[in-house]
Amino acid sequence: MSRIFGVHHVNLECKDLEATKQWYRDIFNLEDVDRGPGIGVVPNQLFVGECELHFTERETPAYMEEGHPAFEIKDWNEMIAHLVQNGVGFERGGPTYRPDGSTAAFFRDLEGNLLEIVHHPTGRRWARDN
Repeated sequence: MSRIFGVHHVNLECKDLEATKQWYRDIFNLEDVDRGPGIGVVPNQLFVGECELHFTERETPAYMEEGHPAFEIKDWNEMIAHLVQNGVGFERGGPTYRPDGSTAAFFRDLEGNLLEIVHHPTGRRWARDN
């Protein structure tokens, strides 16, 4: 049986494609998706590691109020400091810390979409199973 082995992309709606892409570049240091010769840079897509973040520009976007993408962060303290420096406010009581060392924080992007960042220093599977 064929199985899902990864997430290819998450799509978020926005009012202003360029401003939203720039916010994600500034906050997460993301790069444009470049499909190479024949296609080139895709105007509404950014790389998130091996995955992609796609944006659909709409006059009246459907924001993610509760459902949300979660992004794995390698350097937790650096990212939290970067978010604070850029005026990003945390929701749900701020960052949370678990006994296994895993951490999570929720906040909203420029368009109001709910986002989560997570960090699992002992590995995602260990954190899940323990």
